Order: sequence, then structure tokens, then C-alpha cells
Amino acid sequence: MRGFPADSAAPPDPALTEFRLPAGLPGSGRRRYAAAMSLYLRGAISEEVLETYRALAMDDRADPTEELRRISRIRAERVPCI
Repeated sequence: MRGFPADSAAPPDPALTEFRLPAGLPGSGRRRYAAAMSLYLRGAISEEVLETYRALAMDDRADPTEELRRISRIRAERVPCI
């Protein structure tokens, strides 16, 4: 069988590591956005997610995942129950 042996893990994806940087680190907003662009070009995230990371890139304290949750809640409130 080719590939990685069953007991070894695949190497970590640097873009995912940067994409998941916690809010508050100096320079983290721009680094998260750069990673988001890489993931977008691979087709791993949507244009909407990329835009959220772009909009928050200048604020290292902003948490893009919280913003995406907020957007999701707003949309859910607008959808009528059937």
C-alpha cells in the first residue's frame, strides 16, 4: 500500500494553521486573511467566508468565526418557519 503508514499523521497544512490563528495576536488579522485567500483559491472556503476575513484583516482583535456566527444567526432569523 502506498502513501502514509496508518500510524503516521499527514503533515499539517500551513494555511489551515494560519487560518485558525486566535484573535489578539499582533499581525494575526492579515495572516488569517492571507491564509483565507490561499484556501479560497483551492476551493476550500466560500467567497463569503473570504470576504469576512478580508473585512476583519486590519483588526487583530476581531474574531472572524464569531462574525460568521453572527451573520448566520441573522440569516436564520430572516428565514420564515414552515
